[in-house]
Amino acid sequence: MKTIETRFTLYAVGLAISTIVERLITANIIDREESPIYFHVLSAIILIFLFILTTAGIKQLVENRHITRWIHRKNYIGGRWIEIVVDNNNQFHHYNILDIDHGAYSISLVGTTFDEQLNYKYKFASLHATLEPGDVLSYTYIQRDFADSAIIEMGMLQFFSHSTSKIPTEYFGSYRNITREKEEEGVVFTKQEVFNLRAFKLEEDEAKRLKNVDFDTLHDDAVKAIEHMSARAKKKLSKKRVKKNQMSKVELECIMEKYKELVCVNDKK
Repeated sequence: MKTIETRFTLYAVGLAISTIVERLITANIIDREESPIYFHVLSAIILIFLFILTTAGIKQLVENRHITRWIHRKNYIGGRWIEIVVDNNNQFHHYNILDIDHGAYSISLVGTTFDEQLNYKYKFASLHATLEPGDVLSYTYIQRDFADSAIIEMGMLQFFSHSTSKIPTEYFGSYRNITREKEEEGVVFTKQEVFNLRAFKLEEDEAKRLKNVDFDTLHDDAVKAIEHMSARAKKKLSKKRVKKNQMSKVELECIMEKYKELVCVNDKK
């Protein structure tokens, strides 16, 4: 709500500025006493034009990451996070790359799940998320790739920082996941699992480079398919996919492993 409140405040300021500028422009163009109708019509047109420009500028300003961070201050949890997910036996299970965004009306989460070899598994997105007192985020989510048989799940994350004066840089939590095992005579049998996790906010350089990664090409099947392409096809594909400073799979593995060692200290491949 802080974002939308700030936006309304800025819109009010923008309207006031537009009105003042419109008065100055109109007063220098036409004499109000000589042509009152023309004066008011021109005044309305100029005011509308100025407010449209101001509104567009304010929208871009409020949606800027740095402004959003300033608005929420110590409650800012936006950015890209690496989740290390473990099972009930505290054994490593999978990785999640999660993007959290402070929208105008609510917080949204969009993530991608990988196995230990960084094979792409699926994507998921929040349906609803609420940041409660104490930096606790409760949310419901759905797996995007399995919408036909998906079940709405829920999770809870506790954010914290090693310094009380800074924004959160880590969080821990858990979420419930129900998967379909089989279907017999119209009856669906499911399996419920509860996963625990610990997450770390990516460093600025890591987040920028990871932003350009095409996760689909990290899948082993995709990599193998590319390897069997002709030289001409590879060249054509590289022009489409490869971007400046794009992170390679090897580099991503190093980053994942670095954070994994902070959670699964006794885990051995």
